[in-house]
Amino acid sequence: MLTFINKKLDSIFEYDIDPLNKVRAQFLVNTLLISLAVILITLPTFYNSLSRTILFSRSILIAIVQIGLLWVLLNTSKWKLVAHTACLILALLIWSNMVIHVQGVKIISLQWMLLLIIIGYYLLGTKWGIFYSLISLLFMLFYFAIFGRNAMTTVSSADANSFGFITVFSFNFLLIMYVQYHFFSAFNLTIKRLNEKQAEEKSLNEKLTEAIIIAEQSTKAKSYFLSTISHELRTPLNGVIGMTDVLLLDNPREDQMENLGMLKFSANNLLSLINDVLDINKIESGKIIMEKTPFLIYQLVKNIYAGFKLKANEKDLLFTLKIDEKLDDIAVIGDPTRLTQILVNLIDNALKFTSVGNVSISVSSKEREEDKIKLYFCISDTGIGIPQDKQELIFESFSQASTNTTRKYGGTGLGLAIVKNLLELHQSKIATKSEVGNGIQS
Repeated sequence: MLTFINKKLDSIFEYDIDPLNKVRAQFLVNTLLISLAVILITLPTFYNSLSRTILFSRSILIAIVQIGLLWVLLNTSKWKLVAHTACLILALLIWSNMVIHVQGVKIISLQWMLLLIIIGYYLLGTKWGIFYSLISLLFMLFYFAIFGRNAMTTVSSADANSFGFITVFSFNFLLIMYVQYHFFSAFNLTIKRLNEKQAEEKSLNEKLTEAIIIAEQSTKAKSYFLSTISHELRTPLNGVIGMTDVLLLDNPREDQMENLGMLKFSANNLLSLINDVLDINKIESGKIIMEKTPFLIYQLVKNIYAGFKLKANEKDLLFTLKIDEKLDDIAVIGDPTRLTQILVNLIDNALKFTSVGNVSISVSSKEREEDKIKLYFCISDTGIGIPQDKQELIFESFSQASTNTTRKYGGTGLGLAIVKNLLELHQSKIATKSEVGNGIQS
């Protein structure tokens, strides 16, 4: 029977966030079952006495209500409704005893008053505990007002020896003890579980702290390694590029010219990769310091455009530049080196991924205040385009829109990641608008 009840309550309160709710429901089930048994045991005592007909009828009615409450508890999660009903039954029992003139009822009323107060607080909280306490207090005041100092007379020897009185009196005291035991056991169990959870959380926090320290050390080691190895590689690479330039000036044969050209191209690509790795490493380490140098926007963009014009002509692309006339003589203070890096990466990508059509650069001013200006740069092309679901991915380090992009077009996937991070350092951002096969606008 107990196993069945526990399983039913476990299934009902499986998803309840308050573990005490199941404890309250368990208490109500046990109390209703035991009190129902007490009522059934004491019923013959009331039935055999004509003076106790009211007690007999009241007990039958309470037994029926208790069976209904048990059904509600074992089939729903409405334990609060049952708790309120149980408290109201107790209150009615207490107040109805005012009209039952049977010896022993008064001491039983005191027990029920105590039970009502305790159950109100334990089951329904402070607010309802006070409410049901006031009900008990009002009964006491009314009782004393009606009966005076004889309100709580002693129990007669005949009633003290009756089976019904002894059973109810004993049950009430046992129930009071059970309430204390049941809820304090649940309270202690909850405290124990909280302590165990705190200990577990403390252990997890310690492990997390260790993991964070290890991760930070690993990041520092990676950063140090990349910086060191990149600088070490850059030195001999510059030597290779320099010697290649010397050999190219030394009237090489046609076959040597081709080989030297391939050597210089590969060395420059490798140097570009090393520079990208250094840049992304600096950005991630927070070691990039933005310069504050005065420069002309118009002149900077025009120089960048001129640097790419030959590459665009080689691919037979229409390469255009449009700058707002208001910017012709505007000097700004910022980091021209980083701005150049951003634009070079974007223009280089546009030219790289466009085989037919055009690449255009436009610069305009959006907002202008007394000492500040907000600029809008747009690089658009008619290249291969980027799928909608890949437009965020391309700004992650070492990520490209397609698996065959590196094989077909080259690159490492660092350029746009650098662009995004450098723009964030400028308190700005990049947005893309693209469709596959219809180019990109950024």
